[in-house]
Amino acid sequence: MVVASFAGHGEPGAAAVRFLEKVRAKTLDLEPGGDTALAPQTSAQKRREIARRLERVGRDLGRDPLEVGAVNLDDDLAAVLVRKTGGFDSSQWQVVPVALVRRGEEWLAAPVPASFENSGTGYSAIVRKRLATLEDWMLREQVLDLEKLREQSAERMRRKIAESLPLATLRGFTHRLPRSRPQPPTRHAPWHRTRSFGTCENPGWLLAHRTPGKFFAG
Repeated sequence: MVVASFAGHGEPGAAAVRFLEKVRAKTLDLEPGGDTALAPQTSAQKRREIARRLERVGRDLGRDPLEVGAVNLDDDLAAVLVRKTGGFDSSQWQVVPVALVRRGEEWLAAPVPASFENSGTGYSAIVRKRLATLEDWMLREQVLDLEKLREQSAERMRRKIAESLPLATLRGFTHRLPRSRPQPPTRHAPWHRTRSFGTCENPGWLLAHRTPGKFFAG
């Protein structure tokens, strides 16, 4: 079940954000039974490889705020899109997919983003099909959601600017708009360009050839 939620959807969304916050703060406990759903049988070499991948993810996240996008729930499994949209440069925005497993009442992130790898979720054909469906959804929706975010970037930035400025400041902008300057009075056209005679480049000719009493006929 896909839930479109941009403010977070219950525990899966919140758990995904907590996971990424710990990743970038370098406080994630990657041991089995720690902050992730890492399977106990995961070798030490594999854990080191996962740690290196998560370190790169943390660097890419930077310090920008995180928000929950769409959530795909499948009983005790979930897939969450987490958005990083801070700043005004949309080329730096990211969508990070996080796979989660419910253990009892708690949702734990799988240690590898966009994958249920090394999460000890079982190997039956039915479970593998469910995992593949959620992983395909994460990879597909990651691209689509990022495109959607960038299309909406102008509106999102206007909203952030409006939220960051006090209402009085915004009102002050409209009061301080420059007023248009009054236009100078229109100069009257010379007498030889009046409506009665049209445009003439030689007014002396008119004086010499005018008909008496009809100079101002119009």
